[in-house]
Amino acid sequence: MKYTKPIALLLTLCLLLSACGENTLPGDNEQDPPPLSNEQQQPEQNEEPDAPNTGDDSSQTSPSVPYFPSEMTMELVADSETANILLSHLDELAEYLRCALEDVGCPPDSVILSFSTAGAYTADSLHNGGICAAILPAVDIIEYEHSVSIIALSSEEIPEFAIAVTTNSDSFSDEFSSILFKALTETPSGQAFLSICCTNAVFSASTEDGLKAVREHLKELEKNSGGHIR
Repeated sequence: MKYTKPIALLLTLCLLLSACGENTLPGDNEQDPPPLSNEQQQPEQNEEPDAPNTGDDSSQTSPSVPYFPSEMTMELVADSETANILLSHLDELAEYLRCALEDVGCPPDSVILSFSTAGAYTADSLHNGGICAAILPAVDIIEYEHSVSIIALSSEEIPEFAIAVTTNSDSFSDEFSSILFKALTETPSGQAFLSICCTNAVFSASTEDGLKAVREHLKELEKNSGGHIR
């Protein structure tokens, strides 16, 4: 019986190995799964489809807002007698002008009207940006035609009156001129305003022929006065 102890030890070892095999966790002997790709690791996102291109970029760029001064200043040139008459209509004229601008979508916060009997000084003020606009004799503003915007002339063969806008600031663009022209000539309030300022005058957009007629008339006046009419 000398082999009894080794055999017993061998049996005990086999039982221990068998027990270890039964207590192993499931999958311990299995190979690890392959790592997930980047696409598999990221959770799925609900991507919204691109909106159809309708050609309308209003959501990306704000609509253009036309410039118009909050304080609209305009000077009216007339002889002393007419200026006194216009003074009695001051509030009425200011309201007509405000309503005309409101009708074209650009209501100012305030309207300031002034009167002058010297067109040359009004032309200088317009040239220097002291006022936004003026209605004055065409011969007084024609020498500034390249530094102001003459937007309208009265309809005589030789235009007597002009409506002009300052261009002293970049803010007073062509858009400003077109808005004011439309307000004064295409709205009932604007037409009422002009009928009081310049009785019987009919205004239309300035043309090269009209400006040329004013230039030639000014030359004749200067020639007859020895070159000094201001």
